[in-house]
Amino acid sequence: MMHYLEWEHDVTLSNQTIIEMAYLTKDMIDLTLGRKLCLEEANCYVGCFITCRKLLKLANGGCHQKLREFYRDGRDLVNDGDRLTWVDPITFKPTPGMEELPF
Repeated sequence: MMHYLEWEHDVTLSNQTIIEMAYLTKDMIDLTLGRKLCLEEANCYVGCFITCRKLLKLANGGCHQKLREFYRDGRDLVNDGDRLTWVDPITFKPTPGMEELPF
């Protein structure tokens, strides 16, 4: 069995691909926000949100207004009891027992 880290390699993404990924992630989060998810699902959405936010900051050129608003700094997407929710990163208090991500 091959360990997943052995599959890692550099990937080049165009600005267009980054924008497409960011819109797809936004749509998936919009559909699941506040709904009960399994732990892995919720953590995956949070990870995708963080990755898209970072990629959009690195992308050359302008970003669409909808994406700038959705991925803006000053709020974070978190898994709170297996439900996605928006929080102010300064005041967020995780569900007891969920202080650290389980992965």
